[in-house]
Amino acid sequence: MPRELREIPPTLRGELIARMCVAVSTGLFDGAMNYIWNAAILQLRTKVRNFGLPIVAQIVQSDFEENDLLELQDSRLLELCLKLNLVNEDGFSLISAVTSGTASLQPIRRSAKSMTANSPPF
Repeated sequence: MPRELREIPPTLRGELIARMCVAVSTGLFDGAMNYIWNAAILQLRTKVRNFGLPIVAQIVQSDFEENDLLELQDSRLLELCLKLNLVNEDGFSLISAVTSGTASLQPIRRSAKSMTANSPPF
């Protein structure tokens, strides 16, 4: 597992990622999925916060403060991130499929238009 951990940028190697790696190495794959999901949601909340809560409030046309961000359900957070262009449509589709339980292990076929070096799925 250490080799795989080195592939993750240091800024993203938090406690949840380390726990995920330990869970995978011990065969606790459900736990690993929970850890990686929580890490992704925390990262998305950080992206929304960095985008600027006053700007988000203008875009959603209602009050939007830190507490609103923390109380936002994961599915609503994903929709907000799509609206703010913090995730692209491919990433949104993949993450939405995971939340609905319809994800498959097949690779995503990305269109040439959406494949750029500067547009990761999230």
